[in-house]
Formats: sequence, structure tokens, C-alpha cells
Amino acid sequence: MEKKEARKETKRERMVEVEERADAPYDILHLRVAVPKRLLPRETQKHAKAAIREMLLTGRSLLDVFIEELEGEAGASRTERIQVD
Repeated sequence: MEKKEARKETKRERMVEVEERADAPYDILHLRVAVPKRLLPRETQKHAKAAIREMLLTGRSLLDVFIEELEGEAGASRTERIQVD
């Protein structure tokens, strides 16, 4: 077997990544910016923390929707129609 030599990522590739989605009408752009905390003003740090919290709440909300859909599908498959005369 041939071993492939690992290619070293460039700095730009570590910062920006495009996840191409062939099965979707969109691609996902990931952007990583490392900024030393000591360079950020306190107000900016507060905004960043609030933004992270909002992203987590958004994720939680999406998970809740997915769980409700799964539970709805599971409940629908267990439903049995009984005719009463």
C-alpha cells in the first residue's frame, strides 16, 4: 500500500474553510479568527460571549424541533384506527 504524504495546511486554510454541500442548495462557510483576549475591549468580549450564548440557544431550539418531529413520527406509526359501530 502506498502512503500518502500529509499536506500541511496553510494559515489561510486554517482560518477559512468552505464545506461544499452537493446535496443542498448552499455551502457552509467556517471562519476561524484567533484574537488574543487581551486585545479585545471588555465591551467586545461581552458581545462575543452573548453571541456564543445565542448560538447555543439557537442550536438547542433546532434540536427541540428535530426531537418533536421524531416523536411525532414515532407516535404516528403507533396510532391505530378502530371503527366503532
